[in-house]
Amino acid sequence: YTTREAVESIVKNNLYGLDIDDRAAQLAYFAVMMKARQYDRRFFSRQIQPNVYAIQESNGVDRYALEYFCNGDAKLKAAMDSIITEMNDAKEYGSILNITPVDFTALYARFDEVRDDISMSKESVLNNLLPLVQVAEALSQKYDVVVTNPPYLGSSRFSPVLDNYIKTNYADVKSDLSMVMYKKAIAKFSKKNGFVAFITTSSWMFLTSFEKLRNYIRDNAAISSIVDFGTELFDGKVGHNPIVAWVTVNSRIDYTLKAVRLVDYCYSQRNRKESEFFKSRNHHIAQQGNFSKMPGSPIAYWLSDKVFELYANSETMEACAHPKVGMQTSNNEKYLRLWFEIAYNEFNGSSLGLKWIKYLKGGAYRKWYGNLEYLLFYNNDKNYILQQKNARVLDLEFLNKKKCTWTDLTSGNNSFRLAPDDTFYDISGHCFFPSEEDQFWLLAYANSVIFSMLKTVFNSTFHCQVGDVAKIVVPILDMTQKQIIDGLSKRNVDMSRHDWDSFETSWDFQYHPLLRKIPMIAEAFDQWQAECDERFNQLKTNEEELNRIFIDIYGLQDELIPEVEDKDVTVRKADLSRDIRSFISYAVGCMFGRYS
Repeated sequence: YTTREAVESIVKNNLYGLDIDDRAAQLAYFAVMMKARQYDRRFFSRQIQPNVYAIQESNGVDRYALEYFCNGDAKLKAAMDSIITEMNDAKEYGSILNITPVDFTALYARFDEVRDDISMSKESVLNNLLPLVQVAEALSQKYDVVVTNPPYLGSSRFSPVLDNYIKTNYADVKSDLSMVMYKKAIAKFSKKNGFVAFITTSSWMFLTSFEKLRNYIRDNAAISSIVDFGTELFDGKVGHNPIVAWVTVNSRIDYTLKAVRLVDYCYSQRNRKESEFFKSRNHHIAQQGNFSKMPGSPIAYWLSDKVFELYANSETMEACAHPKVGMQTSNNEKYLRLWFEIAYNEFNGSSLGLKWIKYLKGGAYRKWYGNLEYLLFYNNDKNYILQQKNARVLDLEFLNKKKCTWTDLTSGNNSFRLAPDDTFYDISGHCFFPSEEDQFWLLAYANSVIFSMLKTVFNSTFHCQVGDVAKIVVPILDMTQKQIIDGLSKRNVDMSRHDWDSFETSWDFQYHPLLRKIPMIAEAFDQWQAECDERFNQLKTNEEELNRIFIDIYGLQDELIPEVEDKDVTVRKADLSRDIRSFISYAVGCMFGRYS
C-alpha cells in the first residue's frame, strides 16, 4: 500500500466510533480527519467519511420518508422496522443496545439510489434514516479490538427505562453500568480472539455482585494483562476509587495473566506509581485457573501458589469460625446507652435480670481487646426491641458463646478483638465464633498481615464484612505452632486489656494508674511512662513475631514483611497532658462518690 491507500483503507474499513453525545462524536470525527490529513494532505478532497457517529434515536421517524425509502420492498421494510424498533430511545442506552443484524448491503444500495433521485423525501431519508442505519451497523458488527471509556454509574442512579433494559438484557452485571458496557464489549462487540481494553474501578475483581461476570470471563474469555493502579491515580483525586486497566482476549485459551501491582503507592507515595511500573518487584504472573479455587473466584493475581494450594486443601473461616452478622435495633437512640449513663449494678454483676446487656458496636481501630462502651436496653424481653420496625435481635445463647469481634468500617488494617462472653453485638461490630481451643490462635491469625492481605482479595473497600471474613482460608498448624501462637495471642490480649482498663472509660476500671505508693506525681508519671513503653514495645514485638510465623507457614517471605508500624500498635503510650487531666477527673470522681 502507498501511504495514501493505507490511510484511506484505515479510515474506511478499520476504525469505528460511537458516542451518545453529539459534540464528543464531532470531536472524534475531527481528530480522525486531522490524523488522516497528517499522512495525506489531499484527504479532505477525497470525500471519505470516517465511521464515527453520534447515537441516533428512531423516535418520531418520518413515516412518509420511510415508505418512500422501502419502495414496497418487503425485505427493506422488515430491516428498517427492526432497526427503528430497537433504536427507540437509543440515547438512553448508547452502545449497550443490542441490534439484530440485517442486510446492510441492501440498505446502502437503496440509499445510493435515493441520492440520484429527485423526490421531495430524499433529504429526509438521507438526513434521518441513513444515520440510523449507520449507527445500527456499527452496533451490530464485531471488531478485532474494542476500546472505550465506559460510563461510571451505579444502579441506584439509573433512570427507570435504563434500569429495566439492563435487568432484562444484562442481569448478571446489573449493578454497575461500566460492567454492563464491558459485558456488551466482550460478548457482542469482539470477534473470536479479539481484544477488549477497559479502565474501570477494581470492584469487579472481587465483589460478590460481579461473581457471575468473573465466571463468564473464566468460561468464555481470558484476561491477558492488568495494571492495578490502586487509589489516587489522577491528579487532585485524593482517596479516589481504586483504578485498574485491563485487557481481555475473547478466547478460551488459558492465557498466562501478566499484571503490574501499584496499589501500595498511595497517599504520600502516589508520585512513585510511574517509576514503580517498570520495576520487576511489582510484576506478577498468574494462571487464571487458580482463581476458581477461591470462593467467588476473585482475580487474585498476586497470590502465591502456596495460597491457592491451601484453598484447595484447607478450611475457610466459614467452616471453623462461623462469622455472623450482628443484630440491629433500628432505633439506637432509644435502645443504646454508653455504659456510664446507667447505674453500675444494673448491668455489671446485676441480680436484676437482663435489663441491660453489654453491647459491641465496632468502634475505633483497636486490636486484641477493648472498645467496650455500649449497653443495650433489653428489658428482659427480646420482643421489647422487636416491636421496632425492621429490628433484628440475637437469641440469648449468643451471650455464652466464645467470640471475637471486629469493626465493619475501617480505613486502616483489620482489627479483631476478644469479645467478653456476656455480650450481644451490632451490625457494625460483627463477630466470629471459634471453638474454645481455637479462639486465641484464630484471633492472632485475624490480626496478622496475611489475613489483612487475603481480605483485600475479596473486598478492598473500607468495609470488612462477614462474607469477606468467611471466605478467608485458615492455615493448617501443628501442635507446637498452635501452642506458640496461642501463648503470644493471650499475652497480647492481657496487655491490651490492662491498657483498656487503665482508663475511666472502661467498666472494669479500678483505680488510676498514677495512684502509686510514692510521694511525687512526677515520679508516678515516670513509672507509668516506663510501664506504657514496655507494654507498647512488647506488643509490637509479639505482633511481629506472629506475622513472621504466619508468613513462614504460607511461604510468603518475598511478598510480605512482618514489621508492624507504631501507628498500628493499639495500646496507648503515656501522655502527660492527657494523663494529668484524667488523674484530676479521677480525684473529682472520688470526691463525688463515683468510686468507693
